[in-house]
Formats: sequence, structure tokens, C-alpha cells
Amino acid sequence: MSKIGEVIERVQSLYSKGVNSDDSRLSSRLIYSTIKPIRATLLTNKIKKRQIISDWNYHILSCINMVKVSSSQCKCFSSLGCDVYRSEEKLPAILSEKSLHIIEWVMDINNTQTINQTYREEYLYNKGNKYTSKKLKFVIENGHLFINSDIGPKVLTMKALFSNPLAPEIFNEINCGEGLDKCRPMTERDFYLEEDLENILVDMAAKQLIEVFTQMREDKTNDTSDSLKQQSK
Repeated sequence: MSKIGEVIERVQSLYSKGVNSDDSRLSSRLIYSTIKPIRATLLTNKIKKRQIISDWNYHILSCINMVKVSSSQCKCFSSLGCDVYRSEEKLPAILSEKSLHIIEWVMDINNTQTINQTYREEYLYNKGNKYTSKKLKFVIENGHLFINSDIGPKVLTMKALFSNPLAPEIFNEINCGEGLDKCRPMTERDFYLEEDLENILVDMAAKQLIEVFTQMREDKTNDTSDSLKQQSK
């Protein structure tokens, strides 16, 4: 798996070959802001085509601390009229397809109980079924994860596709104390994208940045021409 800095350098190198300028060096922040949405698009397109998603694209939130709140805070479970459990902190943004987030699993910290994802229509339809009504379900609303239970689990783990590869690592560092190293540069962190898609991403990002750079030069040229015309009058 490539580091973010390695991907940025590949984009920078390809971009530099496509522009004629003595000042073609882009900032790492600009390149990262370009490759992040491209990565998300490539992954969601594979999901839509029902193609296999490599494990290299996923990240695990090691400890999602849960707190008891009123079910009124969650539209999906508001009909319960009792307390439910909600993640203490908002989760990093997760990629989605149709009505569900792209989550491989959610389970308790001991890996003994799996909790399935649901949505409002499905939950309301099944809550009267004696075989499914007692099963734990989760939904994500307003960035928080909710469980239809007032008795736990108190800590969960999750494996999912996140829109920003940096966000899950930072979440784990803050909430779980995992590899806590706030001084570690962004460029030394993993990018979480399989190699085949990385090649496509680098090409797309470089072309996009070249188009932006070219448009900026054209706009500047037009502005200069207009200014000269005004001065000549």
C-alpha cells in the first residue's frame, strides 16, 4: 500500500510533464484535495458495478465508544420510546451506495456479536417480526452510529470504506490511543487504495490539474488582453 506522499509525488511528476512552466510545483495540500474525491469515485463505481473491493481500501475503527441517549435523537428508532446507544463522537464520513453506507461489518469489541445495518423503512417493516425484532441493528444519522438497544454493547469496532483515508487514523489516535503520533506528517500515512485503482487515480488527477492550470493561464491571458485594450482607448 502506497503512502499519501508517494501518491502525491506520482501526481506531481506526471503533472510536471504535461505543463510548460518554470513554476509548475503544486502544493501537497492541493494535490491531496484533488485525489481524495477521485479515490471515492473510483471505489463507489466499483461497488455499483458489483466488483470485488480489495481489502486494501478498507479501514477499521478500533473503538467506537457508545453512550446512552433518548431514542428521540434517532429518527429510525424514535418509535421505540426508550433509550438507545449512540456513538459518543461523530464517525469519519463513510462512502455510500444507494441507501446504505459501505460498511463490511460492525461488531462488539470482543468480536462475539455482529450488528447489521438497517434503514428506517426496513426497520419499521421488520420490527413486528418476532424473528428479527430482537436482533441488534444500527443506523448512521447525523454522523453518529445508533443501536436499537439500551443495554449495550458499550464499545464497537467497524470496518468500512471511508471517504478520507486520513480520517480513520486520526479517529483511532484520538479515541483509542492507537499509534498516537500527532507529529507524523500526512505524507507518511497510508492512502488505502489498491494498486490498480491507484494507477488510474494518478492519471486522472494529473489531467484534472493540468486542465485547471491551463484554464487559469487562459483566463490570465484574456484579462491581460482586456486590460491592454482598455488602456489603448
